[in-house]
Parts: sequence; structure tokens; C-alpha cells
Amino acid sequence: LCQSYWPASTYLVEPYCFIAKQVRYKILFTLEENIAMKNIAKHCNVSSTTVQRVLQSVSTHIRPKKNRLPKCLLFDEFRSLKTSYGKFSFSCMDGGTGEVFDILPTRKKKYLIDYFKGFDLKAREAVEYVVTDMNAPYVDIMAECFPKAKLVVDRFHIVQYLNRCFDDTRKQVMKKLDKNDSKEGKFYRQLKSLYKLLLKFKDNLDYNHFVKRRNFHWAHLTETEVVDRLLTISEELKNAYNYYQSLLEAYYDGDSEEFFSLIDDMPQTLSKKFKTLKKTFNHYKSGIELALVLPYSNGKLENLHTHIKNLKRTAYGFRSFLNMKRRIFLLNHLIKIK
Repeated sequence: LCQSYWPASTYLVEPYCFIAKQVRYKILFTLEENIAMKNIAKHCNVSSTTVQRVLQSVSTHIRPKKNRLPKCLLFDEFRSLKTSYGKFSFSCMDGGTGEVFDILPTRKKKYLIDYFKGFDLKAREAVEYVVTDMNAPYVDIMAECFPKAKLVVDRFHIVQYLNRCFDDTRKQVMKKLDKNDSKEGKFYRQLKSLYKLLLKFKDNLDYNHFVKRRNFHWAHLTETEVVDRLLTISEELKNAYNYYQSLLEAYYDGDSEEFFSLIDDMPQTLSKKFKTLKKTFNHYKSGIELALVLPYSNGKLENLHTHIKNLKRTAYGFRSFLNMKRRIFLLNHLIKIK
């Protein structure tokens, strides 16, 4: 006899392994669903450590190429997990395709500049637009890393800023009302419970369907009639509402000239919040003008953040940022499994 020994080999199992390839593939495909890793381990009859090891095997597939960047980049941050970098992580997406480009452990300016400067200059010069909120550090990053890119302010944040300014006026009017007085107390309750109708764009108000209104002695009123009655409470509120609706109308029409004409001719009687809005919007004027014309927005990125929240809830949180990043890429089918 030759007195030699060798292990049995088969195409079903990798060398020096005990778990079949098909089981590993099953684990990978299941990781693409919003399922906890312990449940995956139980379903595949393996340990949680094995599932984690399979997840770690896809690390090489989540590194972006340094010679390519999308034409349009979407910037935003989301609350991820507590690390030495902080609570918030940074996410960027291809504005054209809606695919996640990369997820970074921090939103700190220095880290992001170092990261993007790691890409080829030719790739960085190919970026034409950067969509973000009115966040000064992101604007500085764009100016330093993408010399030919133009800022596009996210449309959601424009409307959100307008809503907050008008809502601040509503709260000021409510504070002036005496809650102990029978008449003013009724006005206070009406403004508190029906504020959403005031924030709504006037063209979207329902003027056909009559509904019983508890705060109006159960009278049958449409949404437009409710708004008309609320505006009779205060002249200050009425003036702010008319101005707010004019801005919304110009915004939805995509008329940047009319929009900034209204901003420049802002009435002096409006609250301080509106004056802050005037200063902020004029500072980001070019970005807002592009937002009213171009189709890019951070809507797809916000949708990604919702999926991440659901994943964190299912997994009862993550301890490792890299494991969370791998799961996000798998959930978005950005890793091709052969």
C-alpha cells in the first residue's frame, strides 16, 4: 500500500467545507429579503455564524469603481447606528437610474471630501448635478470635489421650508388667543385640529364633499369652506396664507421668475420666519431655479431610507456598519449572484 490519504471531493461542496454550495446560495438569495438573520439560519438549518460568514463573502462586490461616477448624484444622510463616527451615515445615489451608489459610515465633511477625491478627476468632472437639501457642508463638498457640477436643491425641502414658515405664523396667532374665553377658545381648537387644511395647496382642497365638522357645531362643510372660516379668525393669518399659497402656485407651475419675484416683494407684515426664508432662498437661488426645471429629486433616496428603517426594525438593529451596508446592497439587488 502507498500509505497515502486524501479527502473525498465533490462539486457539491467547496474543498475543506461541510456545507453544500446550494445551501450557501439559498442563504444569499434569502438575504435579499427583509428577514432576520436568525430566521434565515433556522430556515436553512445552519448557525447564525454561518449566515454572517456568507454575508461577509460579498464584501468585494460593494466597492465602487474609482473611474466612474453618475451624471447626477443624490446626497442625503440617515440615522444608522452609533459608531465612533457618530449616529448618522451618508448615502448617495445615481439620480438617473435610482440605484444606490454607495453608503458611508459618516456624513462629516472631511471624510466625504477624502472619499470623493479618491475618484479619478475625469470621473468627478463628468458629474453635472448634485441634488441635496440646503445643507452648507454638502455644497462645500460639491464645490471642492465636483468642479463642473451644479447644485439642485431637493424640491421636498423647498415645500417643507414654506410649510414651516406659514405654520409658525399659525402658532403665533394661536398663542395670542385666550383659551379660557369661550369664543377665542373655540378658535384656538379649530386652528389646532384643522391645521393640515391650511397647509394644503388650495387647488387640492375638496369643494364638493360635505363632511360633519365637530369644531363647527357638526355643520356640513367642505374643505374650502372650513379654510374660509379659519381665515376669518385673524387678518395676520389670512395675509400669510394668501402669500404662502401664491408661492406654492408659482412653485407647482415651475415659474422660477414669479417665485423669486414674490420672494423679493415679500410683505413687511409677515413673521420673522418668512424673512429668514427670503435670505435662505436667495442664497440658494440658482439651485432652486434648477429644481423647478429639472426632474431630479431626493425622492428615491428617501424611499431607500424607509427600507433601511424597516430592515433595522426586522434585524433589531445592527452592531456592524459593514453588515448593514451588505444587507442594503443585497436588498436593492446591486450584488449579482451567479
